[in-house]
Formats: sequence, structure tokens, C-alpha cells
Amino acid sequence: MVITLELPVWHRSFDDPLSAYEKHFGALPAWFEEVSRPVALSLARQALRAGVPLTPADHLS
Repeated sequence: MVITLELPVWHRSFDDPLSAYEKHFGALPAWFEEVSRPVALSLARQALRAGVPLTPADHLS
């Protein structure tokens, strides 16, 4: 006998990571304007995956 457990799978849509970041954490950090768009998108995705807002140190690493 095999017992299986079905768990719901939630797929988060990060089609627009900047909008998703604003919905989840509020306004984007002021220093976001200083980074290039590809870097900003990458940082926003990273924050959404981690579940924590960005800090100024994030774009320096």
C-alpha cells in the first residue's frame, strides 16, 4: 500500500517583478533609480523569492 499526500503548488508570477515588489513590500527604495534596469529586475526577483524587502547593501554586493 502506498500513501500519497497531495500538496497545493503555488506558482508566483514575477512577470513584472517591480510591480510585484511594490504590491508586496510597498514603494521601491529610493536608490533603485541609481541601478540599471536589468540589475533592478534581478534584485526585485531576489527580494520576492527571499520574502524580504531590499536594503541599500543589496545592490553593493
